[in-house]
Amino acid sequence: MAISTAAGAGAKKAAAICSDVLFNWGIPKIYTYGINVNAFDWEHTPSKKKTQIQRKTDFLAKEISKNKTARPGIKLCLMFALYRGMQKANWGASPEEKEYWKKQDWLENARPWKN
Repeated sequence: MAISTAAGAGAKKAAAICSDVLFNWGIPKIYTYGINVNAFDWEHTPSKKKTQIQRKTDFLAKEISKNKTARPGIKLCLMFALYRGMQKANWGASPEEKEYWKKQDWLENARPWKN
């Protein structure tokens, strides 16, 4: 589980980019919250916006505190299968990377989300 947050101009884009990177690292559950505050710092943020941020982050904290076990979704499993196929076909980035995949036994039956 990972949390990606951003504030300021382009906050939603920044949170989305962080979320994409974490997904590609294999993180199964990612919570994001991005909001444009239209202020230079927290002290200059309008109180209405601060209240909105507080409500949404409280809700997000409750969701996170449920502490459910994160399991990989179908998209993550499919992406792993694609990357695995690329490694088997020698389309990987380097021989060292393929050796790492072999060492982890991911080219055979093992999967990163199964211990």
